[in-house]
Amino acid sequence: MTLMATLSVIVFYKLQFKRITSLLDSSSVLGRYGGEEFIILHHAHDAKAIHPLTQKLLTQFSNEPFIVPGNQKNLKLQITISIGVATSRHFHSIHELTDKADALLYQAKANGKNTICYSPKDSLAK
Repeated sequence: MTLMATLSVIVFYKLQFKRITSLLDSSSVLGRYGGEEFIILHHAHDAKAIHPLTQKLLTQFSNEPFIVPGNQKNLKLQITISIGVATSRHFHSIHELTDKADALLYQAKANGKNTICYSPKDSLAK
């Protein structure tokens, strides 16, 4: 029974990867970061440059149910997304950058479902 649950989770993540990669360009890299978190390395240099991608992700997840194929019928799940954005120009190492993005992700989760949090250094108002 555990094996079936593990396989279901693997299929779920594989389908999530496909859903996210369909929105990325060839210069972006997607990876799994922790339990149910994903990380995208993208060539954008500030929040304004990354904003269109974060909006596409938010729209894709909040507007369209996630379809999990089944043996007899498909399961439709409404999945929410929280996004934390930090850019490399404000940090000296990949560890600082990922730590900040991770902290912003948790801030977005605390602010509610389908939320994006940008680093104050990367304000969209600039």
